[in-house]
Amino acid sequence: MPLDPEQQAVVDAPVDANLLVEAGPGRGKTHVLTERIVRLIRDNECEAGEILVVSFSRAARDELIRRLHLMSEDTHVSAVNVRTLDSLASQMVLTAIGEVGGDFDQRIKEATEVAADDPEAAGILGYKHVFVDEAQDIVGVRAGFLIALWTAMPSAGFTVFADQAQAIYDFCLMDSPDGQHVADKTTSREMLECYLARDLPTQCQAVRLLNYYRSSDESLKSLCTEVWTNLSDQQHEVAKSTVDVMLRRLVPKPSLSDLGLRPHVAKSRAVLCPQNGQALY
Repeated sequence: MPLDPEQQAVVDAPVDANLLVEAGPGRGKTHVLTERIVRLIRDNECEAGEILVVSFSRAARDELIRRLHLMSEDTHVSAVNVRTLDSLASQMVLTAIGEVGGDFDQRIKEATEVAADDPEAAGILGYKHVFVDEAQDIVGVRAGFLIALWTAMPSAGFTVFADQAQAIYDFCLMDSPDGQHVADKTTSREMLECYLARDLPTQCQAVRLLNYYRSSDESLKSLCTEVWTNLSDQQHEVAKSTVDVMLRRLVPKPSLSDLGLRPHVAKSRAVLCPQNGQALY
């Protein structure tokens, strides 16, 4: 798939760049990520083994690995280290102290301490560029872990992909019903505000991927682009108005409120869809 100008700018950024790439569903995020990796290797800005890709979930990690294995073999992209946050934390602890124990959160905390105390022993100083996928889903101790990585790796560039329109941005872990205290309640928005302030090795820049590629229907593309942009800018009332205007063009209903999705008093409603097509409908 050809790259649009915004996508190409991300792919062409130098290896020491710090980029926050705002990209909602259907913006070609994974395509841009893999193309950027290939470009960095092909142009000899770094070796494949000097690239680390961190993902929130195993499913996203596996999809990234699959995409990379489909790329050109002469770039040796299969040597790129692709891990979940939890897997990376375990690897760092094992490298630094020779053993791994405890649950996932405990390993994250130990890896955060290792990154702060001895990043060389953790084996992370050899990376020239780090990619972070789906950063809007990363909160609590994992958000603190990423902040520790940014601090411990001043010579490495980062490319962080996130979707500011997703509500989990302001989600934080709360104390459990049995009274167990959650020490780290860092939200992903707070984490990324910290990242935007990063100026080593270069000042962080925000880039937004606007074009929508999951449909050829111009009305639907316009709807997804405009509303997502409004939500990313936290212009929620503008987003509602935009939906109303688009619906008047697309369906025989005068406004969003007439679709029968009015929430109950003092409550909100969520609709869970198994497919993107259903969600768009």
